[in-house]
Amino acid sequence: MQSCVHRPHRVGIGAITIAIAGCVSTNPAPEVSSNKVPGSIVEPKRVFVLTDVAVDMGAKFHDSFERKLRDVVDSCGATMEVDKMTNLELDDQAYQRKMREFGADTFLRVRRNGGTRSSTGDIIQARFDARMFDTRTKQTIWRGSVDFPRRERGLHNEGEVLAAAIASKLKEDRVFQSCRQ
Repeated sequence: MQSCVHRPHRVGIGAITIAIAGCVSTNPAPEVSSNKVPGSIVEPKRVFVLTDVAVDMGAKFHDSFERKLRDVVDSCGATMEVDKMTNLELDDQAYQRKMREFGADTFLRVRRNGGTRSSTGDIIQARFDARMFDTRTKQTIWRGSVDFPRRERGLHNEGEVLAAAIASKLKEDRVFQSCRQ
C-alpha cells in the first residue's frame, strides 16, 4: 500500500526540478523599439562607438558586447572603434578627438539610462538608450530604446545579447544595408 505522503513528495521533486530548470534557462530576449530619420541615409562605414555598459554591468559584459558588435559591423562592411565612457572623465572633448582621429562617419552611443535593482543592489532589468549620429551633419539618424531583462547576472554572453539586439534593429531599420547573413 502506497502512502499519500510519498505522492506529494514526488510532485514536490517534480516542481523543484521544473523550478530549477526555469532558473537555469537563459535570460528573456531584450525588447528594442526604434526610430530612424525618414528618407535615405548614407550607410555607415566607419562607426565610432561610445558606451558606458562597463560602468554598471561590468567588464565581462562590455567585452562580450564589443566583440559581438564588432562581428556584426564587420559583416556589414564597416569598421568600428570602441571607447568606454566613464562617470569621472574630466575632459569632455576626449571622445570627440578620438572620433575625429578614427575618421568616423557615424557615432553610436549606447548608455544605460534606467532599470530596476534588486534589494541587494543587483541590476535585474536595464534600459539602454542607443543613438546613432551622422558625424558630418551632427544629426541623430537612428535611435533605439532597449529593455534588457536579467534573470541571471554575470552570464558570459549578456553583452553579446545586447549588441545583437541593437545590431539586429539597425539592420531591420536599414541603417546597415550591406550585411552578410
